[in-house]
Amino acid sequence: MDLTILRRGAFESLSHITVGVPFPDNTLPSAKDLVLLDPEGRPTPLQSEVTATWAKNGPVKWVLLDFQARLPAEQNRFRLEFNGQAPTPSDVPVARVVQTPEGFRVTTGPLRFDIRREGFDLIHAASFDADADGAFSPAEQIVQPAKDQGPYLVDAAGKVYRTANDRQSTLEVEESGPLRVCLKAQAWYVADDGERLCQAVTRIHAFRGKPYLRVLHTFIFTADSNKVQLADVGLACPMAVRSAAVGSDAPVEVATPALRLVQYEHDRHEISAGGPPQARNGSAPGWIRARGDRGTLTVALRDFWQTFPKELETGPAGVTVHLWPAHNVAVPPPVYTEENVGSLWFVHHGRLLDFR
Repeated sequence: MDLTILRRGAFESLSHITVGVPFPDNTLPSAKDLVLLDPEGRPTPLQSEVTATWAKNGPVKWVLLDFQARLPAEQNRFRLEFNGQAPTPSDVPVARVVQTPEGFRVTTGPLRFDIRREGFDLIHAASFDADADGAFSPAEQIVQPAKDQGPYLVDAAGKVYRTANDRQSTLEVEESGPLRVCLKAQAWYVADDGERLCQAVTRIHAFRGKPYLRVLHTFIFTADSNKVQLADVGLACPMAVRSAAVGSDAPVEVATPALRLVQYEHDRHEISAGGPPQARNGSAPGWIRARGDRGTLTVALRDFWQTFPKELETGPAGVTVHLWPAHNVAVPPPVYTEENVGSLWFVHHGRLLDFR
C-alpha cells in the first residue's frame, strides 16, 4: 500500500507524522507486522495502534501510524508493507513516560516535563536540554510551578475557577510508544471556595526527539446557560518573560514582556504592547513567542482566525492562551436572518461568552 505524505509549511529535518490508514475486510489480521518504507525504500521506525476492527477480535479496519521521516519534496511517497519487522528507534532516545508520586514525568530527549494528577495544572514543570548533554540542570528549567497556572475560566461576575483546584482530577497514560506518548487529564474548574463550574478534558502529546508538545484541550460547558456567562476561558503557562513577539501581517517584536494579540473578526485583529491597541486588517497566523533568560517558549493555536474570537498574551509571569478572549473588541451585532442564523454569531461576538 502506498502512502503519499504532503509537506506543509517550513521544511523540518525530521518530521513527526501521525496518520490513520483504513484497510478492507479480511486484509490485515494485526498491526504488529507492518513495515513502512521511506521514499528511498529504507525501513522507518513505526509505532502502530489498531483503532477499529471489522468485528470483535476480527481483522483490522483502521490503524493509527506514527513515524518520523524527512520530507524533501512537496509530495513524498511511502510504502506500507505487511509480514515484516519494523526497525526500532536507535539514533535518538525514545519518548519515555514514568510514574512519579505526583503524576507522570515524560522525556522526549531534548524535553522533560511533569504532569500533576491531583490539581491538574497543564504543564506543571518543563526543562529543555539546551546544551544537549543528556541532562537537565536547574538552569534549563523553563516552566516553573506557579499558583495561577493551567486551565481556568472567569464568570461574568469576575469569579475565577481553575482545574488546579480540583483535588479529584484524573490523569492516565492513554498511549505510550517509542515515538509518541499521550497523557489524558480530566478535571473540573473549581473556585477557591470549592464551587465547581464546567469541566475540561486535556490530551498532551509528546514526540521522540522533539522539543515541542501538542495539546488538545476540550472545554465542556456544564452550567445553566440561562444563568451563567463567561468573561474569559484560557490556559496559563508560567515563565519568566523578558521579551516577546507575535505573528501578524509581519511579526511584531517588543523588548518588554507585555504583548497581546486579539483576533476579534475573521479578517480583523489588534495588537497591544503595553499601550493603546493597534487595529489591523487581515487574519493573524496565531502564534506568540516569549523569551526569558532560560529559554524561549512559542505557542501556536490551530485555526486561530477561523474560530475567532481568540487571544494570545504574554506578561512578566508567562504566556496565556485565551480560548475566549479576556479583552474582546466590541463590534456591532449582526442582523440575524434565516441565511446567517446558522453561523452562531452569539459565540463569536461580545464581551461575554453567552449561549442565550
